Amino acid sequence: VVFLKVLSYNELYKKKENKDMGFLHTFFSALTMLFLISLLILIHEAGHFIAARMVGIRVDKFGFGLPIGPTLYSKKVGNVEILVHAFLLGGYVSFPDDEEDCDLPADSPQRFCNKNLAQRALVISAGVICNILLAYLLVFCFTRFFALSKSVFPFK
Repeated sequence: VVFLKVLSYNELYKKKENKDMGFLHTFFSALTMLFLISLLILIHEAGHFIAARMVGIRVDKFGFGLPIGPTLYSKKVGNVEILVHAFLLGGYVSFPDDEEDCDLPADSPQRFCNKNLAQRALVISAGVICNILLAYLLVFCFTRFFALSKSVFPFK
């Protein structure tokens, strides 16, 4: 019988031959964090976008990333311009009310400011609601995954 010692996470990084692993671990942790924050922002902005379209507000732009630096991707889909900017920590949904040179009349029902209070509140809160739904979905998926991977009856 051969016994293998399983190194703990801390023991692995204490070994001298694995001194470069600390940098790689930090790099991939930061990369993972940036990906997850970007996903959270994308879901948040998608909530505003979907709610605005549901209540009949015209959306001119859906931007992923802040408009600092170059635009990496731009495509017109219907009346909406989809943009991906280089600085990914942010996002926005642009309504006609945000632009001075908009072609919509001031009393148009497609403007955000002309919707009733309940519709405006829905559009404003939709980002947070989508973040909460994402959190519940992730908790549900992870608990289902780990519950199904472990035996419910360990003493069979």
